[in-house]
Amino acid sequence: MMSLGKFKSNTQNANNLDESEYDFLPSIGIRAKYGITDKIDGGINIDLSTNIGFTGKYQFIGKRDNKFNSSIGVDFGANLIGVFNYKLFYYYSIPLYLSYGFKETITTFVTPRMINNSEYVFSNKYGKETVGEKFNSTNVSLCYGILFGKKDKYGFEISHNSSKILQPTEIAFGYNFRF
Repeated sequence: MMSLGKFKSNTQNANNLDESEYDFLPSIGIRAKYGITDKIDGGINIDLSTNIGFTGKYQFIGKRDNKFNSSIGVDFGANLIGVFNYKLFYYYSIPLYLSYGFKETITTFVTPRMINNSEYVFSNKYGKETVGEKFNSTNVSLCYGILFGKKDKYGFEISHNSSKILQPTEIAFGYNFRF
């Protein structure tokens, strides 16, 4: 996975500048999902930019080999880099997964999602009264992409986020394989 952009928090320092701002460098991560049943999947996401998340989804339309499938999910996780500045960034999201297989070996997908980002400030190194303060923002994201292959698949996805906490645009390249 490759991600580029800036990470900013909502709190200000003594000079009224954003207290936490990090440049995103290309990052490598892993997403693993496991089919608990034919309709329910669970998984984990981890990457080098200190993101860790858990995901679950329920497929309510279609079956694995159908042309059209749809699932609803829930994700939650945290970005741990802010802990070095006495903050915790965490989120939950509700994605709607839509996929369509044009051929046996080509699948396109679109995933709109509602995301709630939270930032919890443990203390403020500039002496402001922000100990224990929490900031929330609700945003939307749209992810789309294409997969090639029948059993094991490779492809890419592009994600656009309307959040200051997430990268504005993320591009991911991946390889999916089934055990």
